[in-house]
Amino acid sequence: MSSDEFDIRAALNLLKRQSKLIIVTIALALALAGLALAALSPVYTSSTLLVVDPRGIDALTGDAATSSSVNENARIEGEAEIIRSDAVLLDVIARGGLGQDPEFGRRVGPLAQARSLFLPFTNRANASDTAERSALAQLRRALTVQRHGMTYLISVSVQSENPQKAAQLSNLVAETYIHHQVTRKVEAVLASQSVLDSRLNEVRRAVVASESNLDSFISNYIDETSDQGITIQAALLQSRLRDITRERDLLLEQARQLDTNLASADWAGLLNAIDTDDTFLLLEDREGIVAALQAVEPESETALGLRAELEEIEASIAAHSQQATQGLREQASSLQAETARLRQQIRSTVVSSDLPADALTSVFELQQAAELARLQYQALMERSNDLRLQAHTQLADARVVSEAMPPSAPSFPNPVLFIGAALVLGAAAGVGLGYLRENFVGGVTSSEQAVDLFKTPNVVEVPRYLVQGNSPTTAVIAAPVSIYSESIRRIRASIDRSLRQLKTGRAEERQEPPIMLVTSALPGDGKTTIALSLARVYALAGHKTLLIDCDLRKPAVHTYIDVGQSDGLLDLLNGKAQIEYLDQLVQVDPSGLHILTSTRPPQASTDQLLTSANFEKVLNAGRSRYEIIVLDTPPLEPIVDTIYLARHATAAVFVLRWAATAQKDAQRAFEQLRLSLEQEVPSIIVLNQFQFSRAKSSYYAEYFDED
Repeated sequence: MSSDEFDIRAALNLLKRQSKLIIVTIALALALAGLALAALSPVYTSSTLLVVDPRGIDALTGDAATSSSVNENARIEGEAEIIRSDAVLLDVIARGGLGQDPEFGRRVGPLAQARSLFLPFTNRANASDTAERSALAQLRRALTVQRHGMTYLISVSVQSENPQKAAQLSNLVAETYIHHQVTRKVEAVLASQSVLDSRLNEVRRAVVASESNLDSFISNYIDETSDQGITIQAALLQSRLRDITRERDLLLEQARQLDTNLASADWAGLLNAIDTDDTFLLLEDREGIVAALQAVEPESETALGLRAELEEIEASIAAHSQQATQGLREQASSLQAETARLRQQIRSTVVSSDLPADALTSVFELQQAAELARLQYQALMERSNDLRLQAHTQLADARVVSEAMPPSAPSFPNPVLFIGAALVLGAAAGVGLGYLRENFVGGVTSSEQAVDLFKTPNVVEVPRYLVQGNSPTTAVIAAPVSIYSESIRRIRASIDRSLRQLKTGRAEERQEPPIMLVTSALPGDGKTTIALSLARVYALAGHKTLLIDCDLRKPAVHTYIDVGQSDGLLDLLNGKAQIEYLDQLVQVDPSGLHILTSTRPPQASTDQLLTSANFEKVLNAGRSRYEIIVLDTPPLEPIVDTIYLARHATAAVFVLRWAATAQKDAQRAFEQLRLSLEQEVPSIIVLNQFQFSRAKSSYYAEYFDED
């Protein structure tokens, strides 16, 4: 059998042995999952689906900007990050009122409540900021923005304890993002228009300056050459232009004065500016009403009627004033057109005259500069008008293709996922606890486990057996057909079978009486009980058997027998008694067992006594007188004596207390025992005080007498 097969079998056996622990752990995990499902508040998730067009189509022309796939992907990823930005989320908080929402708003703990109670005036200015930051953090945790693969689709998901709120917030986030996108585009257009308007003012001043320079040059040229015929005609036109310009300016000044008088309610000034009979009559009526108002009670009905008439008269005066102002402006506009016509006529007259080369060159340069300034001004004006129109016709590059709907089922907690995770984690935890119990914490609990642990098939289970007022060792005498006695006989059978197999391989050698070493890993495992019971079984079977209590530091065999106290073994080892008197020093048990014991610990080191020549003489004398010799030796972990005694053993019995002796201790002690024994010496593992299942005990009850 390969090591892999052995490992698999060992793992399966471990699962079988620890199945109860694993099942209990899984049940606890399922119970915890059930409690969690009952305690956790359900959370609902709702999603809004957006599509983003990265080309940026112009609403006026319908043209789309050309871009590469790399730029488009970067644009989509950038838009997803913009949706998560603080600017969008803070606007969502403001529009949705999340700062005061119990789910997303600030949750004041007991400490904060106590601080506000005792220090009511501290840091109140930051309360709104704290609530806003808290709502922002909660919304950021509840929001999920995800792009669908390499498509132009972006899903906006929001989690909430209320399904309607989850859908509303998801749609609100998408709506706010689209609003911000349009706002950003409009702000960009307006920023461009602001820069363009600044440039337009500069160009406008350049146009005015170039026109003024041209007019000044022509005017100066006319004044300098007034004696020539062609310039006389131009001078007359220029004189006419100056008169019309003064008249236009006078009309505009009169219009501004009317506006000023009307705005300041300067009625006398209006009468001087508008010298008409209707205006005079209206102002005269107004003065009469004002005088009448001063003569009556302010709150009387007469006063109310007079005030109404006063308002009507003032409204009529204002209408006359506006009509007069409009007439003045129309006249000024007509004169402005006339000045433009005269200016152009003067330029044409001068240019068509016989000008000197330098004057003609200067005129053409000034005309060209003026024309270029006008063309630039017109181009900027057209672009400014386009931007102004674009600012009012911007469209979002993203749109909602699927609005969020209130979900019908919560997304968290997921019962199926919770139960599945509880099963997996419970099984993993159960296996882990089983492994720890198997290898570090618990003891050996079955013969299968002992076989896997010690790599030997010779394992015998000795049950827990209590006889009122007596040790279990009396069961082999008082209750020979009990399950306990049968287990001791099974130990004997295992030893006999192993020794027969060993004798078969050594048929030519002289066979000596077997020496059976009984030991344990720790004190309290029951090795003395097993040694005495095993020796009695051999004695009852007709074999002349000697039991030697080699646990000199803590001798205990004498406490289980009723044949008196003796220190025969210790006297033989100390040299106080001669080996020839062995027969007088041993005690005989009612079962026919011969026992060599001591009742007190020695003064010398026990390992020196057990490795001395006197102990060799005891064993040699035993071999010559008995058929079976059983050695009750000290536990291996605390005492070293058994390691020296192991070289004498023909068979070894290693006793463990069922479910009590730690596996690490048992493995370490058994390894020491095997290293100390001869290679061919068989070992039998005994699980002492084994607790059979109730079903198994009932099944075999008819074969045993437990009374």
